[in-house]
Amino acid sequence: MFYQTATDITPGVRPIAPTELFEGDTMLNPKWGVIAVALAVFALAASYDAQLGLGVGIGLVVIVAIALWIRVRFALQPGESPADRSKLASRFKRLGRNRRAAQAAELRSQSRSEPGEPS
Repeated sequence: MFYQTATDITPGVRPIAPTELFEGDTMLNPKWGVIAVALAVFALAASYDAQLGLGVGIGLVVIVAIALWIRVRFALQPGESPADRSKLASRFKRLGRNRRAAQAAELRSQSRSEPGEPS
């Protein structure tokens, strides 16, 4: 017996790999749970007291505005590829490792020097 997969039946559709479940904008991404809980808290506060609901709503709007600002601020610029960003990130990681290694070497050399000698 021959079974067809979803990709055989529908061209352009592929199943989601298990590693992709928590990446991107899938429904299993934890951010959707946080958003749902925040909206539930807002609904409960608004149904309990209008002023409390207004305060919670303003707080949520401020948090969303800050999150949007951060997303826009650190988004890829036009013409910038993700490869460029990963190269830059790896360069900064390498520089950080070199800086920590240099600081550790300097501390070791200071601890070996005599207490009376200037370093």
